[in-house]
Amino acid sequence: MFWHSKAMRPTVLDNTAISKLITRVNYLAPDQKPLWGKMNATEMLHHCNLANQRILSWDKPVKPGTLKQKFMKFLVLHVLPGFPRNVKTAAPFETRGKINTQAFENEKELFKTGLLEFAKPGKIFSAPHPYFGPLNTRDWGRVVWMHVDHHLRQFGL
Repeated sequence: MFWHSKAMRPTVLDNTAISKLITRVNYLAPDQKPLWGKMNATEMLHHCNLANQRILSWDKPVKPGTLKQKFMKFLVLHVLPGFPRNVKTAAPFETRGKINTQAFENEKELFKTGLLEFAKPGKIFSAPHPYFGPLNTRDWGRVVWMHVDHHLRQFGL
């Protein structure tokens, strides 16, 4: 499904879109079961927090993307309606069995405050994506929204 215009695509660069994501995550409970995948709710939040913090704090040079990365980026940003289910994550963001479920509330707060960082004026994001290669700020806004939306839907939210 193609979106009719770029303006219609939700992005974490927009405070309204972030507010809607935060409203959804507020309904997440520590014992909530996923509709697919193996992560529990705390692991999912931690996974998103690791990914978001990498993007927010990136300060290294970025190598050009490969042809495969450019193709994957186009496919995900312009063709697919969302992220596919059960895709293996990049190793640095694997959280299964690596965080105690008692950290749920802390991870949930980090999740919300991290999202709010994306919409601060003047922010520029240049981190490479493990599968899509280099992304500009606009693309990161879209990819982060898609990633967070994917995981909230994973938990029925």
